[in-house]
Parts: sequence; structure tokens; C-alpha cells
Amino acid sequence: MSTSPHGDLALLAGNTRHDDKVRLASVVLVCALALGACSSTPSRTLSGQGQLVWNFEGLLTQTLGSQPVSATAQLDFSCSGPCSPLATYSPYSFVFGRHRDSAFHLSTRRPDPTMSFGNYPLPVLIRGRLIACDAKESTFLIEYRDQADFALGCVAPLAS
Repeated sequence: MSTSPHGDLALLAGNTRHDDKVRLASVVLVCALALGACSSTPSRTLSGQGQLVWNFEGLLTQTLGSQPVSATAQLDFSCSGPCSPLATYSPYSFVFGRHRDSAFHLSTRRPDPTMSFGNYPLPVLIRGRLIACDAKESTFLIEYRDQADFALGCVAPLAS
């Protein structure tokens, strides 16, 4: 005897109340797992470079919003939206999905000619400001210019 209002065909298709509850529970579980996979916190399995990029991109989105962003040759991410000319601005491609979480913050300090990070590192800037890697602003985000990739690091300026 069929318990479905649609007869035996509904039973064959699996449309009983119990099956509906199981399907609903499965959908809820899949959604919860998907949300966990898209968490706004960096995975503990990210490499050190991955964590630096994650924090940088979160601060970039906090500061410049969700539009495309571009940087100058001096790594100053100062333009959001359509930026031109391309001779001046290089569009940035995000590694991670857009998020606003970051352990970094914009420093109150701006780079000056006496500030040095060594021969190859170049400070990464957002709107002309240094990116502090720590609350004390003793280390700043830099890019190593002696490598072919976007290799980041947090280092203290050399004593002048």
C-alpha cells in the first residue's frame, strides 16, 4: 500500500516523507561542507607564502574594495576599477577568492628614502602606505625582486 499521495510511481522515484527528510539532511550537510571549504580564514595547511598572500589579499580587499585592482611598478596598489595606462598600472590577479580577513594592517608609516630592506626587497604598498605584518609595525610586507615569482616576506628595515 502506497503512503505517497502520488501513488506507486512516487514510491519508485523515492518520494516518501522519510526519503525527503534524508534528502534534506544530505543537502544541509553538503551546504555546510561547502561553506566550510569556503571559509574566510586561511587554512592551516597553507604554506608560509600562502598565508602571506592570503593576508595581503584580505587587506587589499578591505582597503580597495571588490573591484579589480592594479599596482604601479613600485608595487603601490593604488588603483581600483579600470586603471590606465597599462604602462603605469599592472592589473593584479587574486590567488584566493575575495575575502576581507587579514592579520596585516596599513601602517601609519610611509616609505622614505632612508628606509631600506636590503638590496633586493621592495616594500609592497597600498595607496602609498606600508603594510604592517604585526601590531607593533616592526615588520613590513616586501616582495623579493631577485626572484621570478611574487615571493613575499615580512622583514624589519635595516638600521640606517
